[in-house]
Amino acid sequence: MRRAAALVLLAALASCGYEAGWLNHEGDRTIAIDVIANDTFRREIEFFLTTRLQDEVQSRSGLRIASRDEADLLMTGRIVDVRERVVSETNTDDVFESTVTVWVTFRVVDRRTGTLRKEFALADTGRFLPAAGQESDAGAAEAFASLARRAIEQLERSF
Repeated sequence: MRRAAALVLLAALASCGYEAGWLNHEGDRTIAIDVIANDTFRREIEFFLTTRLQDEVQSRSGLRIASRDEADLLMTGRIVDVRERVVSETNTDDVFESTVTVWVTFRVVDRRTGTLRKEFALADTGRFLPAAGQESDAGAAEAFASLARRAIEQLERSF
């Protein structure tokens, strides 16, 4: 029941562009990104998303990655759900195309003061082709790349 309520809330937040405040970037030069929490049964996907977030920060933002103890900002996140859906089948009912949708919540805290600077939720979908030998990991990788880009864009709005 809690999981269903969390998904409804997450969908509502993601669809309306909810944001709890804007980052004030004066003096913010570094960020630590905790390993993303994972509430799903898919193991180790949190490490892939965390790495993608760090890569996006380094390549797209004015921030530098720092340790948790030295960072100005701390980003945390939680993968709340991952779902696969069959999009199309072959004439013999084999799966031709599928999608993987990932829902994630994020928080950015000023590590120096403990003040919540930003909170947001994102969902993204990646596709994969089982008929071509692709596994669901290919779809998840596509979704994670897009989620990481969009999460850092949330930070860039004020950088």
